[in-house]
Amino acid sequence: MEAMLYAAAVLLPLTVTGVPAAGLEPGTAAAGELAAGESRVYELRLAAGDHLRVVVEQDGIDAALELVDAGGRSLARVDGAGGLRHGPEILFLEVPAAGVYRLRISSTSPGRYRLTADRPAAVDRPLLRAQQAMHRAAVLYRRADDVRRARRRALEELEGALEAARQAGAGELEAPILFRLAAVHDALGQGRRARELFDEAGRLWRRRGDRRGEAGVHAWIGNQLLAQGEYDAARRRFHLARELYEQAGDDVGRGRSRINLALVDHYQGRLLEALAGYRQALEIVRRAGDAGSLRPLRNNLGGVYLRLGEPRKAIAHLRWVLERGEGAASPRSRANTLLNLGAAERDLGRFQDAFDHYRRALELSRDDDYLRGQGIALNSLGELHLALGQGERARGYLQQALVLRRRIGDDRGAGITLHNLALVDERLGDVEAALEGFRRALALLEEAGTGQQQANTLDRLGVLLAETGDVEAALSALHRALELRRAGANPSAEANTLRNLARAHLAAGDAALAGALLGRALALYRESRDRLREAPARFELARVERARGRPAAAYQQLEIGLGIVESVRAAILSPDLRATYLAAQRRAYEERLDLVMELHRRWPAAGYDRQALVASESARARVLVELLDEADLKRDLDSELTARRRALLDALGEASAVERALRRKGIRHKLAAVGREIETILAELRGVEAELRRRHPAYADLMRLPAPSAAEIAALLDPQTVLLEYALGERRSFLWRVSEEGVASFELPPRAEIEQLARRQHELWSAR
Repeated sequence: MEAMLYAAAVLLPLTVTGVPAAGLEPGTAAAGELAAGESRVYELRLAAGDHLRVVVEQDGIDAALELVDAGGRSLARVDGAGGLRHGPEILFLEVPAAGVYRLRISSTSPGRYRLTADRPAAVDRPLLRAQQAMHRAAVLYRRADDVRRARRRALEELEGALEAARQAGAGELEAPILFRLAAVHDALGQGRRARELFDEAGRLWRRRGDRRGEAGVHAWIGNQLLAQGEYDAARRRFHLARELYEQAGDDVGRGRSRINLALVDHYQGRLLEALAGYRQALEIVRRAGDAGSLRPLRNNLGGVYLRLGEPRKAIAHLRWVLERGEGAASPRSRANTLLNLGAAERDLGRFQDAFDHYRRALELSRDDDYLRGQGIALNSLGELHLALGQGERARGYLQQALVLRRRIGDDRGAGITLHNLALVDERLGDVEAALEGFRRALALLEEAGTGQQQANTLDRLGVLLAETGDVEAALSALHRALELRRAGANPSAEANTLRNLARAHLAAGDAALAGALLGRALALYRESRDRLREAPARFELARVERARGRPAAAYQQLEIGLGIVESVRAAILSPDLRATYLAAQRRAYEERLDLVMELHRRWPAAGYDRQALVASESARARVLVELLDEADLKRDLDSELTARRRALLDALGEASAVERALRRKGIRHKLAAVGREIETILAELRGVEAELRRRHPAYADLMRLPAPSAAEIAALLDPQTVLLEYALGERRSFLWRVSEEGVASFELPPRAEIEQLARRQHELWSAR
């Protein structure tokens, strides 16, 4: 899962209606100041066939111009590409009919402007051609239909504008045109050409002493370097931009530079530093009145809270961005926010909400020809379907993501998607394809320098190699993963790798070392309060103890692990998810039966076969309680108490999801607070259920339904009745015969053999 971030860059302005209009005669000028989000309107009286030219010199603002007729119909709108907050914004129009027209100027950031309107003669002068071409390019850049074709045409217009400006000797236009050319090349994925043009624009602005223009170049190149993973070089560019904005007295630019510097920390995983930087930027942005930067800033705050394991705080920021940004933010920025919001909802276990956000982000990214956003959305949708067990649907999304990520040269993203595709192959049983996929993913991730993602891939590679018998290669991969885990300071992740190492050493026949590694893993799970993963580690330790010939110690570990499973199961709010969770633990319950029956084989007179029968009955009783708990019995319960119980289960589910996210991300300092919150909810839940039991004795009897002992089962049978109870297992199955005389047990073949015989018999009966 990835959090998508974006730097303070191009944003569409907020249009304000109902603003009083001031008169403006063609051939005259007007000047003024605008606050962020403010508009000013001018009236012009024009004749049919007039050529109207409006030029706005920007000083700090990111201006947009719109001309509307007397009926309120928009005739022309310009918001130039490149996020320039100085230099000219130019609008051209041939007037269709005589009348009074309204010219609106608006901005997302505060600053000053100087506006001139004139009616140039329709002659093909170089300067006029350059200005007209700049206008056409700006309009094309904002086209929503066939974005790539429109932007290629914008390039042609800007190249014509550059040639005309040079012919006219209009040096004041050359750098802004170069900057816009670079921005469009960058949007088309032509990063190298964009860098050349940015550098050329920067040199021109530096010669002219234009610090704001030069700062804008450094900021844009910094964003390019950041996307390529060149973090130190990006940080240097953002520092240069901030210094130049400070020299120019530009607080808006200074605030945006602070956002970008925090963004570098965010990308590098220095989350607390990023959070402090964003908070500092928030103060600067608010003081400067820069409303246009609040959306990207709060999006990034949401992203950092997501990675800090606080999805609810993340969602608060991200929903603010969406609510304030509708109609104002670009499709690309809305897609970025939806990607972050989808990841936060997934962390809380709200899969349907996550799916909806990812789908909408994909639509917006496609509308804007935003290839990076499309790749992230498709990869996220693939991960979601994989988590839900829909392997082939996951593969379809992931293959699309891989094509896009390769096209834009995103090695890190392509490596993550290859890892996910290998997971699909592994889940679907194609071990050879999975091994090859993990190796290809690892090669890309090593090149991109993503340590923890490399560790994830090495982990899965090591597990598969051990399962195929290549233990030496498995141990090599897992030891490399362990080094990377320790560098990442994530105890739960390190413990996962130790568990995998233990499995590989057990496969190699070194049960003693496997036991020692599992002991270290258990210590790390307890340190990070990760009970969800402690249970599987207990089951692994039981297998190790069994391999060492110590069945009693193995049984003790299984009982501890299954006790954890039962406590986790009780905290899962959804009956479907409870059933899914228990199904995932089926092997552990089977192993307990198998182990108890092994103890019976060793000590036949000790009564272990009766204990195994009770364990089998307990599983059946648990399923019955789950069914009845959600059945008609609840209709007669106190509605206020049951509503409170459901609300507490919802709160418990959210808090547990937050706790899992914190453990997964290795954020230990917040686990204690979340643990206290869970304990508070559980205490209140216990109180509500105690009151339900007090008011409704039938409910109390159901919730305390015990499994009968072997003697109690036998006492229910008459002399003519024998109870046969079966338990099918992966390695072997069992049958208990219970009668008044007592209990007898028998070992049967594995589940697969019995099921095959049963199907064959069913087919024979069906054929009659």
